[in-house]
Parts: sequence; C-alpha cells; structure tokens
Amino acid sequence: MPPTRRSHRKSRHGCIQCKQRRVKCDEIFPCSNCVNRDMACVFETHPRTPSEVSNEKSSSSCPPELLREQSHRRSLAAVPYQQEVLRDIENNILAATHHSEWSGQDLEIMHHFIVCTAMTLSDSEDIQKVWQIVIPRIAYSFEFLMHGILCLSALHLAHVKPEKCSHYLTASRLHLSLGLRVFQQLLPSPNRDNCCALFAFCSTIMLYTYGSLQETGDTIDSSTVLDNVLTGFRLCRGTLTILPYLKLVEPHDLEPLLSPEYAPCFEEYPKNGLFVGVYDQLLGLNQFILTEISEPEKRKIAHQAVSALTSSFRLLERAELPFQCGMAFVLPLSFDEAVFDLMHRKDPIALIVIAYYCAQLHCLRHYWFIGSKARLLMSDVEDSLSSRLLKWVFWPRAFIFGRNSNMSQNTNLRV
Repeated sequence: MPPTRRSHRKSRHGCIQCKQRRVKCDEIFPCSNCVNRDMACVFETHPRTPSEVSNEKSSSSCPPELLREQSHRRSLAAVPYQQEVLRDIENNILAATHHSEWSGQDLEIMHHFIVCTAMTLSDSEDIQKVWQIVIPRIAYSFEFLMHGILCLSALHLAHVKPEKCSHYLTASRLHLSLGLRVFQQLLPSPNRDNCCALFAFCSTIMLYTYGSLQETGDTIDSSTVLDNVLTGFRLCRGTLTILPYLKLVEPHDLEPLLSPEYAPCFEEYPKNGLFVGVYDQLLGLNQFILTEISEPEKRKIAHQAVSALTSSFRLLERAELPFQCGMAFVLPLSFDEAVFDLMHRKDPIALIVIAYYCAQLHCLRHYWFIGSKARLLMSDVEDSLSSRLLKWVFWPRAFIFGRNSNMSQNTNLRV
C-alpha cells in the first residue's frame, strides 16, 4: 500500500510574497523563501518569533540539522515593520514591538555610511569628520544611535540604488523604529553621559524625516511631504532639550555641528544677496496680520512666527555658501510651541510662513535628502490657500519657480 500523503497545517499567516507566489511560508521573519530569493519579506500580521518556533520542535518532523540552521538564521533576523512610510514619531515607536538581533546586511549599510553617506551631509571637512568618525564612535556605546546611523545610511542607499529601493527602505524603517523606542525613553531625562548620543540621534532622524520620501519617479503626495516636514519641526524641539547638557561636557567633538554661523551674532558677515525684496514682503505680511486677525492671542502668535521668519532670513543671508544642511532647522528651532499648533491646523497664516520657508529649503536642494521638496511644499501651500491670499506667496513662488530661482545656489545635487 503506497504511503499516504503527509498532511500539513493550513494557515493564512504567511508573508505577502509567499502568498503571491502561492508557496508555503514558514511564517518566521524573514521566511526561508524570501531569504533564498533575496526578497523583502513583509507580513500583514506579526510573524512567529524564534521562541515560538522552538516550542514546536518536539512535534516537528524536520531533520535536526535543518532546524539548527533555521534557528541560527532566525536569531539574526530583524523585526517586522510597517509597510508604508511612517507618518509620525508615535507610529514609528509602535512599529518596534519585537526584539531584534543585528543582521549581516547591517555591515554593508554601516560601511556605506562611513565611506559615502557621511560625506554627503556637508561640504565642510570638519563636519564630515564628525559624521564619519565621531558619531559612529559614540554609537559604539549607544545602540539606539547605531540604529539611527543605519536608518539614515539605508535611506541613502535607497536613493542611490533605486533598483533595490524597497529593500533598503525596509531596513531604514526597521532601524528607525528600533532606535526611536529607546530614544523616547531617554529624551525626557538627558544627562552628561548620554546627551551627545541623544543630540546625534536627533540630527540623523531630522535628516531622515526630510529624505524619507524618495523621488524615484512615483507620484508623491505633497501633503505627505508637508506632514513629514512638520514632523521634522517637532523633532527640533528635542534638540532644545539636549543642548543645555552639551555645555556640561565641553569641549566635545560635536561642536562643528553647532557652527558659529547658527548663532545670533552674525551681523559682521557680508550679505550673500540671495533674498532680495523679502523684508518688504514680510513687513507687509505683518500689516496684513493686524487687519486680518481680530483675536489678540492668535495675532500675537502670528507676529511671533513672522518675526522668527525674518530673523532666519537675516541669518541665512549672511551665511557662507553653500549652506550647511543644518540651515534647514534654523527657523523651526526658533518657533514657539503655539506656532507649531497653528501649522498643524493648517492655518492660512501658518501656511504663508511655510511658503517663505520653502524659499530657504530651495537653497538646500543640492542635498539628496531635500531635493525638490521645496517645490512640492510650495505647490501644496498654494492648493490650500484661498485665491485672495495667494498674493502673499508670490515672492517665495517667484524665488522657487520663477525669475529668482537662479539666485539660490548654483550647485549640483549631492548623492
């Protein structure tokens, strides 16, 4: 009598790739099929953990050698991740719900950061050394910072290797989730021992926030770009919490990231002539706020936003060219919390302020993580404003799209 066909357990919990290929999935991230085919392994629900698999070994008919091989591979596997770009910090933290071991791919990603990514984050040799040498050295003692480095490096790999974009974005989001889980626990209580690591992590994640939407030919929702930029603004508040503690460990190796040109004492520097006519426009905007907003408290907040905007333009017009990428955060670092609330409500005055910020962002388009996002943001602002308010964004629009767009830096996109 021929042997009966061995039955197997029916399941709907396999990964998406195995379902599409109509093959049996072993339901452990990453599954053996995806590992063998070098594919990104994505589960709709949480896969089984290695500990859950070990409980089933006694009833398994797999050879012991195969079980040992699978157990070793699973111990190096990463945790599942959300499939879409995470909209805000809270969603990122919720994504990291399982413990993860480091994978072999992380060696490739770290090597890329040292030899390539770090060199794209500044034109200053001193700042490049901070990213290339100092921050990785700090990360040896702080695992969450190592995740931040790998998050940014994997995002850069997705940018320079579009044929494997999905693969590297998976790794980037994974490391973001794992790093944020610890970072959020430490941020409320910084000290002289961890403040440098916290500041470095903030810096990497702010850059990630701007670069997390890859421009690979697909349609990008500009409102999602706006949400990402506002999330970056919020992250800036974290650096304000950390900065006082950096003074306790001076002199420290992160000082080049806090360049003197970011300080308010900039009047002695010559003007670079980028923002011709902007102050007349901002003066008119202040007058418009006086007549448009009747509520005293809201009017005060709007004036504070325009005042911060004016100060940031005065700083940038005296900064050395090409701009360092940290210039993208001069304005958000100067906002009060009430201004952020206006922005998240998409208040018209707040949107006009963001339109002027787009002109500043446009001057940083040579960085791969910024690119054409000023154009996307500007278009979204215009779509969100009523026709009678569009005249207040004519200047930034002309700067970005029109006659003044060549006044910003004549540099190539850095990759």
